[in-house]
Amino acid sequence: MTLLNFKIRSIKKIAINFSFRSFLNILSRLFGLITFPIVARAFGPELYGNYSIVLLITQYAILPVGLLGLRTYGIRELSQGNEIKKEVIVNGIISEQFIASVIIYIVVSFLILYIFIDSILMTTATLIALMALFNYALNLEFYFIAIKDLVFPTISIFVGQMLFVLGIIFFVTNKSDFITVVILYTLSTLIPNIIMYLKYIKKYKIKIVWSIKNIWSRFKKTYKIGISVNIESLLTSIPIFILSIIGSSYLLGQYYASFKILSVFIPIYITLFYSLAPYLVKISHFDMNQKYKIILLMLILIILFNTIICGLLFVFGGELLVYLIGPEFSESKQLFESLTILVMTIYPVYMFFGNVLIFFSNEKFYMYSLLIAVLVAIIATPILVDTYQAFGAVLSLSISLIIATIFSIIFLVYSEKVRIPQQVSNE
Repeated sequence: MTLLNFKIRSIKKIAINFSFRSFLNILSRLFGLITFPIVARAFGPELYGNYSIVLLITQYAILPVGLLGLRTYGIRELSQGNEIKKEVIVNGIISEQFIASVIIYIVVSFLILYIFIDSILMTTATLIALMALFNYALNLEFYFIAIKDLVFPTISIFVGQMLFVLGIIFFVTNKSDFITVVILYTLSTLIPNIIMYLKYIKKYKIKIVWSIKNIWSRFKKTYKIGISVNIESLLTSIPIFILSIIGSSYLLGQYYASFKILSVFIPIYITLFYSLAPYLVKISHFDMNQKYKIILLMLILIILFNTIICGLLFVFGGELLVYLIGPEFSESKQLFESLTILVMTIYPVYMFFGNVLIFFSNEKFYMYSLLIAVLVAIIATPILVDTYQAFGAVLSLSISLIIATIFSIIFLVYSEKVRIPQQVSNE
C-alpha cells in the first residue's frame, strides 16, 4: 500500500471514529464535572482521599490482569483481518483474563481484610470496587477497536457513565453515601460489557476455557506488551501512592482533585490512539521513509491540538476547579495549573511514541523506556514530595514522562535501523 493510498483509505474512517468517540467522551466528561463536585463536597478532602485510595487499590488489582498484555495483543492480531481466527482469539483472551481475575480477587480480598481490619467501611467499599476486576477481564472493547468500530463501544461506555452520573445526582448527598458511590462506580463498568456482548453474540459464540496452561503459554508471548501498557498506569499513579504513604489524606485529596479534572481530557488522546491503532499496524510494513513521514505528520498535528487544549486548561481550568468543588480545595488550583504546564504538555507525545512502538511490534523497547521512567519516579517522588509537598508529585510525574518519551524516541530510531538489515537478509 502506498502512502497516498493509505491517506485516502484511512483518513475518513479515522475521522469518523475519533470525532464520534471524542464527542461522546467530552459529553460524558462534562457530565463528570457535575458528579465530581457533588462527591467532593459530600465527602470533603479527607474522605475523598479515602475514596481515591479505594480506586487506587482497584487499579493495582487490575494491573496483573493487564500485565498479561492480552487486550493490546488482541487489537494487534485481530487487525490482521483473519476472520476465521477472530472467535478463537477473543475467547482465548476473555477466558485467560477471567481466570486471572478470579485468582487475583481471592488473594487481594484476604489482603484487604488484613489491611483494613479496623475499618468495616473501607473493607466493604474496597471489596465492592474490586468487582470491576471481572468487568475489565470480560470487556470486549479491544475487539471493536480492531475492526475499526469505535462508535458502538463508545455508546456502550457512555450509557454506563450516564448511569453513574444519574446515580450520583439522585443518591449522593453526604458522607454516609460513600458505599453508594462505590457501587455506582462498579455498575458503570458492568453495563457497557452487557451492551457489547449483546451485539457480539449475534455473530460469534462466547466460550470460557478453563486452562492455566493456556494463560502461561500466551503470557510468554504477550508479557512485554502487558508490562508496557500497564506501566503507563503505574507511572501516573506512583505520586498518588507515595502521597498516600508519606503525605496526609488532605494533601492526597488536593492532588487527586486537581489530577481528576485534568484526567477528564486524557480520554480524548486515548480515543485518538485507539482510532490510529489498526493503521499503525499497517504502517509498520511501510518502508522507513514512509513511516517517518506519517509519524512526523501525526506528531505535528498532535502537538498543535495539544497546545490549544493546554492553553484553554491553563486559562480557565483552575478557576473552574475551585468554583466546582469549593474553597476547601483552593490548593488544587495551583496544582492543576502546574499539572497543565508540566505534565499535560508532554503526556500526548509520550503516549504517541508508546503506541508507535507497540503496534510496530517493538513493545520490548517501550517496556524498557517505561521501566527506566518508573525507577526514576520511585526514587524522585519521595524526595520531591518531602521537599515540595504535593507540588513535588507534579514535578516527579513530569520528569518521568519526559524520560519515557526520550527513551521511546531513541529506541524507535534504533529498532528501525536494526529492522532494515534483517529484512534484507530475509529476502
